[in-house]
Amino acid sequence: EDKSAGMTPEERRRSAHEIALRRLRDIRRAAYPARGAFKLHFSEVSETLRQYFEDRYFIPALEMTTTEVIRELPAYVSDDGLDQKIEALLSLSDLVKFAKYRPSVAEADRVLTHAFDIVENTKIPTDHDREEEPPSENLNNITVEDTHLSMRKEGEEL
Repeated sequence: EDKSAGMTPEERRRSAHEIALRRLRDIRRAAYPARGAFKLHFSEVSETLRQYFEDRYFIPALEMTTTEVIRELPAYVSDDGLDQKIEALLSLSDLVKFAKYRPSVAEADRVLTHAFDIVENTKIPTDHDREEEPPSENLNNITVEDTHLSMRKEGEEL
């Protein structure tokens, strides 16, 4: 069931990580590597990540080659290590899907872990994400958004 159908492009961009994380959890539950379905596992992970890039960055990642995706993403992904994870994941997925490479279960698990990391580290923070962050004890980190919560009239009790 695609909950993203009927969303505006901006709504889809903001919820892209939720859609991708849900699909990745489904892939994990399916346990394809344990059943020897490596090609299906790598195809699903790769397609989920490419769909995420389409929704998140508005690039046609599903229609692009891995080389084209890798060339396009540095404009959006600033973390040096993250672009290497993306390239490794997509390249290994291509080997499994097209070159009949037989990966290990550990490689399959690592690709899924990397996919979760990529989505988590490139998502647009939502209000829900900000609520889950522990409050900082360092007052230098207070943002403008935080100050409206603590503003009160002088002498007013909490």
